[in-house]
Amino acid sequence: MLDSSPREKHGQAMTIFTMGITIGPIIGPVLGGWLTDNYNWRWVFLINLPVGILSFMGILALLDEKDLPQRRFDIFGFALLGVALASFQLMLDRGNQNDWFDSTEILIEMGVAVSGFWMFAIHVLFSEAPLVPIALMTDRNYVIALFFSMILMGVAIAGPALMAPMLQQLMGYDTVGAGLLMMPRGVGALLAMPVANGLSKRLDARILIAAGLVLVASSLWLLTGLDLQVGRAPFIYSAFLQGVGIGFAFLPLAVLAFSSLPAELRTEGAAFYNLVRNLGGSISLSILGALLARNLQVNHSDLAARITAGRVPVDSGYLEQLGFRGTTITAAIDTEVNRQAGMIAYINDFWLMMWMALLMLPLVFLLRTPKIQPTEPPILME
Repeated sequence: MLDSSPREKHGQAMTIFTMGITIGPIIGPVLGGWLTDNYNWRWVFLINLPVGILSFMGILALLDEKDLPQRRFDIFGFALLGVALASFQLMLDRGNQNDWFDSTEILIEMGVAVSGFWMFAIHVLFSEAPLVPIALMTDRNYVIALFFSMILMGVAIAGPALMAPMLQQLMGYDTVGAGLLMMPRGVGALLAMPVANGLSKRLDARILIAAGLVLVASSLWLLTGLDLQVGRAPFIYSAFLQGVGIGFAFLPLAVLAFSSLPAELRTEGAAFYNLVRNLGGSISLSILGALLARNLQVNHSDLAARITAGRVPVDSGYLEQLGFRGTTITAAIDTEVNRQAGMIAYINDFWLMMWMALLMLPLVFLLRTPKIQPTEPPILME
């Protein structure tokens, strides 16, 4: 994209590109909900096929071919990293349903993942042309930004991933209604990114990153005060605030990450940066999902222990005499206990994400602000 644009329009091209990729969080939940309600959940995935074909045709027709420096592709390193990531992703995805390390499958997947990452690290250290140049790991800003982006992306992805089932299962919203309540998050990011781009020319980028983290933490703090009778307003305010915070943090963070990298490392740096961000989202979803399931069981047990004859004016012997109606009453009580336990479990996850955002604040001061901003910002694909 930058090669096809004049140098004086690189900033404008990057801003438009970044704003474009934020449209997904706006229309995605609503479109996905509409497709699920009116057709089938599989169309949430199939809808990407025609869009991908059109995008590929547009690239072939509109982007000029450029003479780029050639380098040997590290097939062995690519294979090691692919096997390690695949095994790690399987472990994260199936760990909760297989009771984690009590499962032989999970232990095997963990062993393959650890071995793959270890061999890949050794290969990077001693290979002449590794898939990930070792010089990337010697840049202070880049390494800190990798960890930063991994945690921040974990919070950014886990937020809507937790919100959607909570709105549908506990609050009674349909898929379209849940998507509409999450839409302000994308709107906030869409509005914040051009503002952050303009402010980054006048303010220290670290100030914008810190402000973004505070806004994200504040949005999660709002969610910790939810209950089952809450209206739509807290969800709208929190989603918009979180979108603004993410928009303020991501762009300056990317600028600082690549500010001190030499031009020849930007391609590999951008690829690895996005890989680590996506990995952070997967890890965060798995950890928060496992905590949600565990806390749901613990909370249900604690709440059920308090359902006694002295607190609930229903005699168990009388319920048995009512037969089917008594069973219905008992099931209704258990359903409400499940709903309350679920709400507490979600709130626990929101507390954890809030502290994850706040604990990253000290890392901001470890970043170095470049004296001269880079003229060619990297393309960071979502």
